[in-house]
Amino acid sequence: SAVKLALAWACWKTYLGLDGDINSAMGLLGVALCESGSEEGLPVLEAQLALSQRYWSHHQESVLHAQYDYANALLRFDRLDEGLCMLREIHEKRVALFGPEQRDSIGAANSLAIALVRLARFDEARAILKRQIPLARQLGGTQWVHAAGVFSRAVVEDDNCPTTELEEALTVMDDASRTARQTLGTAHPVAKALERDLGCIRARLT
Repeated sequence: SAVKLALAWACWKTYLGLDGDINSAMGLLGVALCESGSEEGLPVLEAQLALSQRYWSHHQESVLHAQYDYANALLRFDRLDEGLCMLREIHEKRVALFGPEQRDSIGAANSLAIALVRLARFDEARAILKRQIPLARQLGGTQWVHAAGVFSRAVVEDDNCPTTELEEALTVMDDASRTARQTLGTAHPVAKALERDLGCIRARLT
């Protein structure tokens, strides 16, 4: 939004020249520019990533966040292959550092799967999500519901999805849809999307 962009510019001007904060200010500015539809945010985020890798390489979380912001920006402007490559790297790093069951590792897997769906690489997206959904369910909360939502997209958008995959998805989505209604409410966009996708899967199985 215009307000967010204005605040990001103000943050940039405030912290310009302060080494400890310039990296964060660049991230805020780059993300705000990209969200406003300006590709000028891409070189800002690329520079922030380079700074993070050079001066804060000892703080892996900062580097991973910078990579994630840049990857999302690449996807926003349809540089899908580049964004996918970076998301794959982020996921691999998080799994290596923190394990596959850690919340942010699961989130990284979901982001990777979303990019794969956008590239119509449905089989690969489903394979990742089948591993992630049980891990996400163990954490509790609604993260597994969001993972199931991505899984449903990987099924519904695939016109050649095998019947066995549809049947498996039906079981997962029925449970996820029920959980979403109970925890998020029937009016929540995620709950509505899951219910819609569940109907599509049932129709394709009849």
